Amino acid sequence: MKKYLFLVGVLFLATSTLYSQELKLEDVLNSYYKATGLDKLQNVKSIIMTGSLTTWVIMPTKTYRVRPNKYRMEKDFNDITGLTVYDGQTAWTTAPWSKNPKPQVVTEPNLSDLKIQADFDGVLYNWKEKGHIVELVGIEKLGDSDVYRIKLTRSDNIVEYYLIDSKSFLIQKKLGTRNAKGKDYKIDITFSDYRNIDGIMFPFNIMNNSEGQPSSAETQYESIEVNIPVDENLFVMPLK
Repeated sequence: MKKYLFLVGVLFLATSTLYSQELKLEDVLNSYYKATGLDKLQNVKSIIMTGSLTTWVIMPTKTYRVRPNKYRMEKDFNDITGLTVYDGQTAWTTAPWSKNPKPQVVTEPNLSDLKIQADFDGVLYNWKEKGHIVELVGIEKLGDSDVYRIKLTRSDNIVEYYLIDSKSFLIQKKLGTRNAKGKDYKIDITFSDYRNIDGIMFPFNIMNNSEGQPSSAETQYESIEVNIPVDENLFVMPLK
């Protein structure tokens, strides 16, 4: 009996030690950097993503990203193109199908989210230098998979959670809350269909089931190209 209890104790201690090793933030992040090909991404200057956004209608989309933090997304609705752009300092949008088709400067809180979205390498890379706080909450189940829950307190104090698969070390979900007009809305974004483009893993399917929007929004990319020349004028806010 004593021998049995001793073996149980050894197994429990070994399991606890392994579990604590798995829950080291640095290990999880380094595995995530390696899995996503972040070393290859450092040599990329531009990314062009072409696909469609499906809500209650299907809208062709094209997104331009230029290092370090320029971002432009085009959405076509009835052959009319709307824009969401961040030039590294100023963010602006156009919605030609609305009553006010002129370019509009983006202000808080949407500006902070757009800056995060424009981060070429992602918020989890060099997070200390960017003023964020990152913590490893633990490991949990997401469907049939084990995932690490990473808590990110952004430099603007907004809290987000990233669920990273324990085997592939790719981000599966992004969770959080946003406050709009005094009401909190849950953010729920799922990333899937990862594909290797020049050694970098990109999700070709992004499903946004966040609250506060008319319906779920699914982005499906048809192509992702890297290091294609991009006209810098695409990010300049037009005078008219």
